[in-house]
Amino acid sequence: MMLQGLAPQKVAWFRDWVFKKNFLEVVDLHCQLTEAVRKHYRLRNHGNHLLIAVSACEYLISISDIAMDAMIAKAHYKIYEYEQIIGQYPYPKKFYRPSHIGYDQLGVLLRRYKQPEREKALTNKMMSEGWRGGEVNLSEFNGRHFLHNNG
Repeated sequence: MMLQGLAPQKVAWFRDWVFKKNFLEVVDLHCQLTEAVRKHYRLRNHGNHLLIAVSACEYLISISDIAMDAMIAKAHYKIYEYEQIIGQYPYPKKFYRPSHIGYDQLGVLLRRYKQPEREKALTNKMMSEGWRGGEVNLSEFNGRHFLHNNG
């Protein structure tokens, strides 16, 4: 199996499509793709499930920066809603950056198929976007801090 990645024009089209969504829709899309990876990877020995899982990983990775920003925005919005209805938010206003199944699962496959250069590039992308790394203080959050449409 060759793990070539998505064509650049497909990534550009998908990112443009995702940029038209609001942050709640982006988080939902991220969660749906995550579940697709889990489901199809579990069935990887049957039919085309491995290819579907790899494709879902690549779509997840292509929008991972957008998804991270959307998750932070959703966490901030939940606190805002709470404070509008109930009053002062009683807990620390923090967002803990999660792991990313797309990076994790594709990384496993890249190691298995001996593609260390691509695995290293994915790891660098994941770390630069903040996946699996620390927390965001939402008290100091003031809008999108790294999201930009650069394809």
